[in-house]
Amino acid sequence: MTVSGADTGSVTPNFLTDFVSYKDALQAALSNDFVSPVLAASLARDVSLVSMFPGFMDRAGVLEMAWEDAFDNVYGTSSETSPLSGPLQAMGPSPDSWTPLLFMNATSIATGRRVIVTPVKLTDPMGTGRSMLFADSYDFHELLCAPYPDPITKDYPALSPLQRAASVLPSLFNPVTKCVDRKPVSIDIRLSTAASVSARSPFVSPHADVRDRRSQLTDGIVDGGYFDNSGIVTALDIARGVKALDARLLPFILQVSSEPAWFEASKDCAMQAAYPAAPQIPDADNIRPMGSLPDPLTVMSTRISRGYETILELPQHAAQMNGGIPSAAQIHVCPQSLESFWSLIMDYTGNTKKPEEKMHGMMMRMQKQMLYKSVSLSWWLSPPLQAYLDGQLYTGNNLAERNCVISLLQDGGTPACQKP
Repeated sequence: MTVSGADTGSVTPNFLTDFVSYKDALQAALSNDFVSPVLAASLARDVSLVSMFPGFMDRAGVLEMAWEDAFDNVYGTSSETSPLSGPLQAMGPSPDSWTPLLFMNATSIATGRRVIVTPVKLTDPMGTGRSMLFADSYDFHELLCAPYPDPITKDYPALSPLQRAASVLPSLFNPVTKCVDRKPVSIDIRLSTAASVSARSPFVSPHADVRDRRSQLTDGIVDGGYFDNSGIVTALDIARGVKALDARLLPFILQVSSEPAWFEASKDCAMQAAYPAAPQIPDADNIRPMGSLPDPLTVMSTRISRGYETILELPQHAAQMNGGIPSAAQIHVCPQSLESFWSLIMDYTGNTKKPEEKMHGMMMRMQKQMLYKSVSLSWWLSPPLQAYLDGQLYTGNNLAERNCVISLLQDGGTPACQKP
């Protein structure tokens, strides 16, 4: 998009190609406030039950529209041309161009299994005698196109009268889609909806109900972090599938994690030194008036523990896949120290000359190291936070990993980081 200059009449260069990079443009889109619309929709639509009526989006739908609007404002697109408002399968592989393959994780409420949200067809086996790409998982489109006809009678399972009555109203507002090989060919979800489905966090957004061609509720979906909070399980499945197609290929996994809380117990923010050899014994309150309230928090703690352990195991699994050749790089974000008025007092106390005061100052500085900033949800990727994230790419803990990835993209011999 070009505009004429006000003074000289000249044409201003293209915004995206001549002024900023695509990274800067994406950061500009993500720096918008996305929590305020969600909070307003929650109070005005979900609490009042207005979102139960057809035509009124709940807070998840409002969040998706906020993403699309922010993207359109930066990139100059519209609802007709924006890929976020386009169908998910439009992002699928094309024989005419090189397109990155998109895989997003979600979790089934009914079974706890992984749900893969992707435009890629997952029903094809990985060669003769091999299993499907993702074992014990659902394809999101598979849920939309379920149930499958009986292979003999070609009939669907019968619905109970209660189920049939419950699907009458949704059937009026859910268009019936035609499916071929478990993929919809007439109607599909938007790309923004696909991203939202894989990130349905508690309280922030509701779970996603999935209905099939009969408007029958097949499942509910929540954040993929409940199954695997790192994404590495899916990445390893894809890498092994690529390796199975051609043993000469050497898949390389680049994992980027923004979980600063994992390194709050680490002195140098090193992956292997983030936690001691044995887990730290927590201090729990002796009095718990709401005895059963902490029980749901177990799910949150479990997903964090599994995600961290999976990250630690990634280098070993990736190297084993390629015959001992290092085949993984991990970029992570360290926690940001909290700077406040109290930190100034701690520093001043630490510079005193009396032994008892020095000891007190030392203890205060040790406590200061355990104080970190919490990220504001209303400005999840605000410019100051983006600047901090950009700086993390050049810190000592990420330097070797970053140089390894850059060397892989250059022509030449085997990079030093890939030598066994």
